[in-house]
Amino acid sequence: MLKRRHFLAVCLLATCAAAVPAILAQSGELLVDDQGWALATTNAMDGTMEVLTDGGSHPPIYEINVLRPGNGVYDLHLEKPVPADVLAANKPFVLRFKARAGRPRKIRTALQDAQAEPWAHEVALTKDWQEFRLPVKTDSIPKSPAVMAFQVGGTSGEVTITDIKLERS
Repeated sequence: MLKRRHFLAVCLLATCAAAVPAILAQSGELLVDDQGWALATTNAMDGTMEVLTDGGSHPPIYEINVLRPGNGVYDLHLEKPVPADVLAANKPFVLRFKARAGRPRKIRTALQDAQAEPWAHEVALTKDWQEFRLPVKTDSIPKSPAVMAFQVGGTSGEVTITDIKLERS
């Protein structure tokens, strides 16, 4: 039985992200898990997020409803901090997740800090669940605090993301 937790996010990027621990691991092991992601905005756009859980046997499902889409995909995003020690190793990562949307649309995944976005990748979503496996290779090391983000603004409607993992490749 899934339980719902409701969140309403109208906040600034710098104040919305909370420090969430990750696990530093060797090749192929988990660095950032699918727990504790937060909804944030850069331009005070509105969105709601529900987190569906079943008590721990399955990954949380993040249901995001973009109410006011803003000017671009980057205006509203699901994010989680990436610890500085993970980034300092300067080794490639793989971002894995499952996603779908209420109607066909695009979202971006990005590794970003306050000054730059050293890696980003756009994916097309449909109404059906899709599994993504994206190599994360950066030209520069992001400054701390950095976040991994799913940028979902720019288009109103629902986006659902689950089973998020950032791993060493």
